[in-house]
Amino acid sequence: MMFGIDIYNFYSLAPSLAIVAAMIIMSGLGVRFIRQEIAKDTLKTAAVVNSQS
Repeated sequence: MMFGIDIYNFYSLAPSLAIVAAMIIMSGLGVRFIRQEIAKDTLKTAAVVNSQS
């Protein structure tokens, strides 16, 4: 039993695959953005703590 992808299967699969790919990319970018913001906050906190002591 072979699962071939003909043009009709592709038409129904393509939107789903595009959405899944977009969500994976957006999740990766979101994680990267959050990590950068955490790093910035860490530097700000360290600067405030060092200036108070």
